[in-house]
Amino acid sequence: MGRNDVIQVSGLIKYYGEHRAIDGVDFTVESGHIVALLGLNGAGKTTILRILAGDLEPSAGSIKIGGHDLQSEPNNYRRRVGFLPEQVPIYPDMTVDEYLRFAGALRGVARTELSQRIDHVCERVALEAYRHAPLAHLSHGFRKRLGIAATIIHNPEFVILDEPISG
Repeated sequence: MGRNDVIQVSGLIKYYGEHRAIDGVDFTVESGHIVALLGLNGAGKTTILRILAGDLEPSAGSIKIGGHDLQSEPNNYRRRVGFLPEQVPIYPDMTVDEYLRFAGALRGVARTELSQRIDHVCERVALEAYRHAPLAHLSHGFRKRLGIAATIIHNPEFVILDEPISG
């Protein structure tokens, strides 16, 4: 991997039973670039993103972010990644603040830094006025904003967004 490479994917394969969903995907993404995966429904885009996020194991191949390998260094790898799935997983009875505290704790944000990180991400995605609102009362668009805030709460080097503006 070169100095500027952030992501290196080599020989990525994924089987679901007998079905080969991904067949030998290779790519490198350098620091500072934005990349989109385009393809027909069922082409494997979400599967690739879930594997990159560390949420799904590949059947074969290797993935490195900043030189950290997903399989040999899963914790170092996952600290560097933020992932927003297509459907934001929410808990309707939580408030925005409670949800972001939960997300931050899951991502290993130190308690001493958590309030500051929540302030920062709420400002970045314009959620300040909704911090005490129950998630059940948020519109679809504000739930997406909340998902983005939770995705960046731990200040990842690499952010994966699956259908971030759908709906």
